[in-house]
Amino acid sequence: MKIMEHIEKFALKNETKIAIGLEYKIENIERMKKIVSNFYGHPKIKIILISDGTSKIPNNYFPQEIEVLASENVVNTMIDLLKENKIDALIRGMVSSSTFLEMVKKILKLNTLSRIALLETAFNKDFLFAPVGIDEGRSIDEKIYFIKNGYKILKDFGIEPAISLLSGGRIGDLGRDKIVDKSINETTLIVNRMKDENIENISHSEILIEEAIKQSNFIIAPDGISGNLIYRTLVHLGNGFSHGALYIEPYTMGKIIIDTSRVGPENEYKSAILMAAAFKNLL
Repeated sequence: MKIMEHIEKFALKNETKIAIGLEYKIENIERMKKIVSNFYGHPKIKIILISDGTSKIPNNYFPQEIEVLASENVVNTMIDLLKENKIDALIRGMVSSSTFLEMVKKILKLNTLSRIALLETAFNKDFLFAPVGIDEGRSIDEKIYFIKNGYKILKDFGIEPAISLLSGGRIGDLGRDKIVDKSINETTLIVNRMKDENIENISHSEILIEEAIKQSNFIIAPDGISGNLIYRTLVHLGNGFSHGALYIEPYTMGKIIIDTSRVGPENEYKSAILMAAAFKNLL
């Protein structure tokens, strides 16, 4: 069973109210109407759109069951609603990522934010993936942090984790370059440390991402820059899919925040909404 199928099952367990950010632009509201149409009359998922231009949206543009809330500061309103437990989860949606990240940290009093993405290949194999932020996953401790959180997420969904760590080269490349050597040696160290902590199904796939995908449901990139490039290559050039990404630190506080691209396709938003509901039900 695919990870997304487990998520869909959990999403239906309890009623969930999910807020989505909507920056007013004609193309945004037209695309959002298509996205939320998948959830008209849904028995468990209730959607509230938070927009900076509600007065400009024609009356009855969205059906009455989709609440639309006007706000002079969409990002602050979304995060405040989540902090005050007036919504169960939020999706960044069509608002600026830089402003959003800054305010999540400020309002929730967080020093860092890390994401674990759910991606899918063109051949319909889905898998957790991290790091995807260019400033994430730079140290051994940060990679271990991703591994432990992703491992727990899979277990909580009833999925047996199979984890592959990528590095900058093959084992046989040791000695060719200091940076490559460091990447390979650190990855080997992490795998051994995790096995000592009883995370057994974990392996060093070297630089062979094409092999890692065959045996894994969670892949760790060498660092955030390469992770971001892998994500972009898969989704934008390789006919793959993104289903959204979970922010780890808020989740450990019991707050569900799912990241999406502002220009993400309809299927990404549909998956992100299901992810938000499923993670809330895990709590």
